[in-house]
Amino acid sequence: QSAKPFDGAVEGSSATSARQRAIRPPGKRWSRAGPLSCVVFVAIAVASGCSWRPAAPVAPLMTVSELSGSGSSRVPGSPTRVRGWVTLIDPSWNLFFIQDETGGLQIAPGEGQFNGAVFGSYVEVVGIGPDPKGLLIKPTVTVLQPKPMPRPQHVDVRTMTCSGHESSWSEVRGIVRRASRTYEKRIEVHVQTADGPVVAYVREAEIEPSKLVDSDVRLRGVCSRVFEDGRVIGLKLFVDSTKLVTVERQ
Repeated sequence: QSAKPFDGAVEGSSATSARQRAIRPPGKRWSRAGPLSCVVFVAIAVASGCSWRPAAPVAPLMTVSELSGSGSSRVPGSPTRVRGWVTLIDPSWNLFFIQDETGGLQIAPGEGQFNGAVFGSYVEVVGIGPDPKGLLIKPTVTVLQPKPMPRPQHVDVRTMTCSGHESSWSEVRGIVRRASRTYEKRIEVHVQTADGPVVAYVREAEIEPSKLVDSDVRLRGVCSRVFEDGRVIGLKLFVDSTKLVTVERQ
């Protein structure tokens, strides 16, 4: 004798089976879960201290140029998500920069979580901004799979621009006129390029500054303009370590 599929009635109760068949639409089966079970589930969750919150919206992934563009339609203070390479993390000076294929961006690290990111890490940063100063604030950093860094851009000293973009991953080459140690393994290097002077600040410097004087060097770092009374008077380069300082000729 073949088994019959369960139809929602208790086996052996002909009255119950007939009543179930009378009110059940043809081709439908009864579900054990109903509104009452949902109410019970919610009541248990509330009693146990659980609270339901809607998932936070995922910030759209943008490029640095899109964030910096004057025509951006983003609402001020809205979440921002960007990806790029870390070009500088300097806790003592509260500096943090990343670079993507379109430009460089400064991030305010005061309230951030860096999760093991170091120079050269390819990261995703979720934060708020940019603010009126162009900074991405309250960042949370996630380290992604490594990717080769882009080539640094040339610093145009003659026009006092950082390759057309502030905070960009840049390179300068010239003769060191003077160098001195400041503090916290940091040295200040004054470089005379073919187009004009640039001041580089090298952190984690394991080299004697005097050995750099009169050397032909190549430095890679984050370019930033120096302002005075609202006008640009020079350029500076933030260099993550002496690994980014190459002596071409002494």
